[in-house]
Amino acid sequence: MCGDPTNRVLEKDIKSYILLKYEEIETMTDFPLVPESISHKKLSSLMIGAQKDIHTQLQEISADFSKEEQELEKLFEDWEFLSKELIENLKKKDQLFEKKSSKSLLALGAMEAHIHMALQALKASKNES
Repeated sequence: MCGDPTNRVLEKDIKSYILLKYEEIETMTDFPLVPESISHKKLSSLMIGAQKDIHTQLQEISADFSKEEQELEKLFEDWEFLSKELIENLKKKDQLFEKKSSKSLLALGAMEAHIHMALQALKASKNES
């Protein structure tokens, strides 16, 4: 089998292929991938044109989202405080609303009910988080 001409051709082709790949690898090392030195001006121009790393972009997006989320939480807290204060004042409506019509009193009662429901919804959303 070793003397088979087909095997000799295959061996020769394999050796040729290996030598060719070895030469390609050697020629790749002829060109340095990283320059020996670079000026600050050239480095700055490369940095400006370079794409941002995806990890950096995700961190920036996360930071922006976190800031917006904190602002929204602050608004919810402020709204909750003011709503509770308004409900307390509406409970004192006997003295405050003596001169109001019955329609106005019904409207204020409906508003109070809606504020209560909104506060319950806010509480439920906080419990889910």
